[in-house]
Amino acid sequence: MDRHGHVGFNLLVFAPVAYYFLHTDQTTLAMIGILGLFMLEPLPDIISGIPGVQNRGTSHSILSALVVGILCSILLYILSRHLVSMVMQLIFGQSIVISDMSQQNPIDANRNAWIGFFIGSSSVIIHILGDLLTPSGIRPLLPFAPFRLSLGIVPDQGWTQFVLFIGGVLTFGWVIVSKYPVVGRALLNSLGLYLL
Repeated sequence: MDRHGHVGFNLLVFAPVAYYFLHTDQTTLAMIGILGLFMLEPLPDIISGIPGVQNRGTSHSILSALVVGILCSILLYILSRHLVSMVMQLIFGQSIVISDMSQQNPIDANRNAWIGFFIGSSSVIIHILGDLLTPSGIRPLLPFAPFRLSLGIVPDQGWTQFVLFIGGVLTFGWVIVSKYPVVGRALLNSLGLYLL
């Protein structure tokens, strides 16, 4: 699957999650989720570009998804534990006391670690699922089992990738407009399409 196909597939898969987050007033999680998805989802193809690494090999496996999830979990945990004091040090030139009793960080590091794991692992899994739709398929259990899975629904390249892209953009656009109708109306008006 090419970049257009992956972006469209990402948007299609993430649209229901974003819908839930937006309609339960968890906009920050929706924004972090989509940002994390688009930052991390290309990793399997980036890793496959390294000389000596086989395309759609271990980088396109469940093991890879777990490794990325664990690394993101550790990173967000460390950032959460030290982010407030780092920002205060940067802004004010000194650490500030968060409460009278201690310098506890009000950011829940454990929760953020789980969010990091979920975003990291699911981003790679979504990429793998996109490649599962192609005739080339994936080998999800590498390095433990070499069998290949393929649904062969979407060609690896071609116009169907663009259709997938347009479908994803329209679906995700609908999710945003369903929560923020003024945004949709303004966008349509800017295109010269005026609705009642």
